[in-house]
Amino acid sequence: MALDYDSLAHFPERKASDGAADPQEVDALRRRVRHLERVLASGADTLPFDLGRAAGRPEVEPQTRLDNVFFRQLFENSPDGIVLLDARDRVIDTNRGFEELFGYSRSEVQGQAINELIVPEESAEEASDLSNTVLHGEVVTSERLRRRKDGSTVFVRLLGYPIFDGERLMGLFGIYSDVSFRVSAERRLRLQSAAMNSAANAILIADADGRIEWVNPAFSRLSGYQDEEVIGQRVGFLASTDESCQADQVRMKALAEGDLWRGQVMHRHKSGHVYTVDQTITRLCDPADRGQHFVVVQEDITARLEAEQRLKHLAGHDFLTDLPNRYNFTKQLKIEVERSIRTGQPVAAMLVDIDQFKDVNDTFGHSVGDELLIAVARRLNETLRDRCTLARFGGDEFAILQTDIDDIGNASGLARRLIDAFSEPVDVGDRKIHVGVSIGIAIFPPGEPNARELIRSADLALYQAKSEGRSTFRFYVDGMDRQVRQRMKYGQQLHGAVERGELFLEYQPQVDVETHEIVAFEGLLRWQHAERGLVGPSEFVPIAEASGLIVPIGEWVLRQACSDAQAWRRRYGLDIPVAVNLSAVQFKDPSLCESVLEALARSGLPPRLLELELTEGLLMQASDSVQGTLQRLRESGVRFSLDDFGKGYSSLGYLGRFSLDKLKIDRSFIRQMNGQNQSRVIVSTIALLGRKLGLDVVAEGVENEQQVQMLLEENCPRVQGFLYSAPLPVDRVSELLESGRGRLPARGADGGTPASRDATA
Repeated sequence: MALDYDSLAHFPERKASDGAADPQEVDALRRRVRHLERVLASGADTLPFDLGRAAGRPEVEPQTRLDNVFFRQLFENSPDGIVLLDARDRVIDTNRGFEELFGYSRSEVQGQAINELIVPEESAEEASDLSNTVLHGEVVTSERLRRRKDGSTVFVRLLGYPIFDGERLMGLFGIYSDVSFRVSAERRLRLQSAAMNSAANAILIADADGRIEWVNPAFSRLSGYQDEEVIGQRVGFLASTDESCQADQVRMKALAEGDLWRGQVMHRHKSGHVYTVDQTITRLCDPADRGQHFVVVQEDITARLEAEQRLKHLAGHDFLTDLPNRYNFTKQLKIEVERSIRTGQPVAAMLVDIDQFKDVNDTFGHSVGDELLIAVARRLNETLRDRCTLARFGGDEFAILQTDIDDIGNASGLARRLIDAFSEPVDVGDRKIHVGVSIGIAIFPPGEPNARELIRSADLALYQAKSEGRSTFRFYVDGMDRQVRQRMKYGQQLHGAVERGELFLEYQPQVDVETHEIVAFEGLLRWQHAERGLVGPSEFVPIAEASGLIVPIGEWVLRQACSDAQAWRRRYGLDIPVAVNLSAVQFKDPSLCESVLEALARSGLPPRLLELELTEGLLMQASDSVQGTLQRLRESGVRFSLDDFGKGYSSLGYLGRFSLDKLKIDRSFIRQMNGQNQSRVIVSTIALLGRKLGLDVVAEGVENEQQVQMLLEENCPRVQGFLYSAPLPVDRVSELLESGRGRLPARGADGGTPASRDATA
């Protein structure tokens, strides 16, 4: 029997179970069969192969056998796996390619159903459909997964077509080509393509001339340009500046000499804004080196660079005020010190501290404190001139670097301007807050050429300024560190001074010079230091205030004064008030009211016999909480006096706002009072003001009869001073009350000489 090759040309191209037959595949099959026909026509030695005999048909003619010889040679030598099946889909024959592809020998598969041999179970139904399609006379082209003898699988390209004897279907051929590598490669290509299309980074491919051939979606998102807008453009068209365009040319030249370039490039978005990318360009050449392409990968690092800039800025600047911080200031100061060494031009370092800042925080809260810091920084900056650097060291401390100085006068002039800048209150929201600043100054040269030592010297000078009254400035001088260390030592020694019995009270009487009656005692704190002996309050009270020890010490003073006054009252039947000084720090203590009431309750002293002495500074800065404390104590019956009136920023406003009982004229006016001079006019005015307001007026620091006479002429009969008595220990007060029954004549009246030491020392 001869194969009917021509009948292949008339195979109907009907739709198979896996889809429509591919016309190109059918054409390829026809060409292969035509080639087989030419081989068979060329003649060869006999090698019987007769499909008719294999199918049980009578023996065919010799010419047919000859045709089969050539067919057999082609069949056996084909690199593809070929199987010859009968009309029942059973194996008649296979070639060596089939054995190599699937692992079955010819003897193992002859007579077996092909689908049971090489089709995985999950594919049995579709394989049966394909076989039926071929047995119905159709050509099948398909790519399927098939199973080897060892159980492994292989992806094959299947060509199945029927064999006819005239119009009669005799069997079918199955040709299997191993396409695993191609399928795997295509899969990898699909994955790579999907990866490039879904990549977060922008990717583009350019030809050897730098013209763009392909871009991924991320490129369009990054640049704002769509594919059709950039294809054919040069890569450098995105450059944000002419310099960037020139740099792009340099990069392309560098790539001509290497395979990789990486760097940061600034590009301009389609909308106009500029962004920065980290760009990597890789040169690709084909194996034959017939041409090259460039793969450009761009990562948008604009946000990262901005974040790095912000972090760099924050590393050298204060987060609240945006001023340079301590690190930045120290670095700049070091540069200026080195310049000063070369040029001899002095440089000054100033430390500026806000007075009573803690009180603002405690009174109004930290949010208001932060706003105050911002406002203070702004006012300091507005006051500074060129060649001055302002920084915030932290807390309420600022630093100033001044480089335009010729001598110490330049630095002191700036310090005065800074202090004067805070003579007006600072606006913080809807509040006006009065604050002052203290300044410590250190100048190089002289001194060690060391920025940190210069800052340390300024810090010592600041400590000195704050301890000497605040709202002032001090220069660092040799030996100041010893003084500061001494103050710090005193601060440490103050701890436990009450428990050790080193603190005690002395009492100075206030006298009505017309009746010689004692109208009050003022309690004055003393410290009997173990090494130095008697230490006055002017030395240790500022240290106690700065360290916060004034609060527990003040509580002890209240308890002791109330206890002593009640003891005198019980013993001598005299209702003489006792006055106690309160610092501004104590008034910021939220438990002050409870401490006062507890001291009164424990001693049994009536509240009307306790007098609390206040300062003008406290009343000027009195917050709502301070006013509330004053009101509560006033309602309990406690009396208030205003100490050192006229010395500070006296204001009639707070005299109307606060309920006071007494004004104490500052000793400086009494000391300078003479005839009708200015000090006497001031004393006269204060005395008149007190009478008009219904307040008691007491003149402090009275030391001679002439002063008493002038005070009587000004209707100010109540005095306190050494003319009548120095401050007395508690036992001497008892003796005084025992002998005088509450009356005290002037010591100078009988020829005595007033003591020379200050009554409040």
